[in-house]
Amino acid sequence: MAEEEIVGLEELGTLDERLTPERIMFVDVDYLSPRERADRLHTMLQMVEEDLDFKLTRWDYLCFAVEFIGQFAISFFSHDRIFMSTSKLLGKWLYNMHYFYPAEVYGPPKEGERK
Repeated sequence: MAEEEIVGLEELGTLDERLTPERIMFVDVDYLSPRERADRLHTMLQMVEEDLDFKLTRWDYLCFAVEFIGQFAISFFSHDRIFMSTSKLLGKWLYNMHYFYPAEVYGPPKEGERK
């Protein structure tokens, strides 16, 4: 297979059309898929969590993911306007949920949570 240019988010529409089962198999022989990488990290976090005084929630994971995407976008993809605007949109959504719907996101306040 010929060497290809790395595709920016501007070209995701054409990327979807080129993503064939053959392409997936070709890449997955040498690299873990994004799902496998996420599962590996999740497994590691669950192991570490056993030693913590608290349990991570799905919302905690989501907060980490959105904040990490934002920092990653600023540090490595600031030239990609679509990635930057997408990460900003995710951040706005996250903070709107936190500040306008805390009971729905977290449930009732827990004593001692703000340690």
